[in-house]
Amino acid sequence: MSQDYAREKFVTATSTLVGNGDIRTRLLGAYMSFHPIKESDFRTSELSKGYKEIMGRLTKVTPKDSDEGRVPATVKQLSDDEAGEIAELIWNLTYSLLTAPRVDR
Repeated sequence: MSQDYAREKFVTATSTLVGNGDIRTRLLGAYMSFHPIKESDFRTSELSKGYKEIMGRLTKVTPKDSDEGRVPATVKQLSDDEAGEIAELIWNLTYSLLTAPRVDR
């Protein structure tokens, strides 16, 4: 995959974040947009670091129920402030991806 693919997925995620509904539900929707991305899809360590922080914040809770994933278990326990901080990290990474110079391969 490539940084162009990451850019596309994060633009979709950002549009999910600004929709209607509870912020936790919107975060789950955003995550579903960008979860196939890997750190190696980013061309700079700064972008990769931003992605790693988002994923770390979204996966810090170990689910008690084996049918529930780490992201839903984590998001369920987020305060509105924490959820807003993660949404802001997603927006910031999206902006960075949109303004990063494109490199032809």
